[in-house]
Amino acid sequence: MEDLEVQENSKAIQADNNIKIQIIKKYYKYISVDFLLLILSDYGLKSSKFEVESIISSLRYQSIENTKVSANSNIISFRANSILNNAKSRAKKKQLNFDIDIQWLRDKLDKGRCEVTGLKFKYKKYDDSKTSPYAPSLDRINPKKGYTKDNTQVVITNYNKFKSNHHTKHTIKIAKAILKHKV
Repeated sequence: MEDLEVQENSKAIQADNNIKIQIIKKYYKYISVDFLLLILSDYGLKSSKFEVESIISSLRYQSIENTKVSANSNIISFRANSILNNAKSRAKKKQLNFDIDIQWLRDKLDKGRCEVTGLKFKYKKYDDSKTSPYAPSLDRINPKKGYTKDNTQVVITNYNKFKSNHHTKHTIKIAKAILKHKV
């Protein structure tokens, strides 16, 4: 019997907390913490100044994180469309097969890492260069074949430039030689 009362009391407290959060969320941008405390008391909800400030802080943090995610998503969408259109154009010019679609590319870009090096993609430009050396780029695994899902990987730009029109095995051999010589 006591367990049932505790559960019901816990549900009531949770419901009150949800109402508090909704009220604070609705008004915190427009009124002071003291006025928020008055509004909460008008609804019969007890709260401390510290609790209200903590909830506001959490709401602001969530807002900032949502903005970052949205901005990052826009950058990825823009870059995906640009990469896809450029690759289609190259495929058409060179008469190569092309079966990559925007969803396939977005899925790869959302992972955020080069499929060969594991390095994170970076979209910010460096110095006066056109793109970041870590920007995503489409690499045809076998340069003689087209831009198909089974022959294409998403890599960082500098890897793709380094590899050029050669096979991955040659690029890896050179990279290993550089490491051996420099380390």
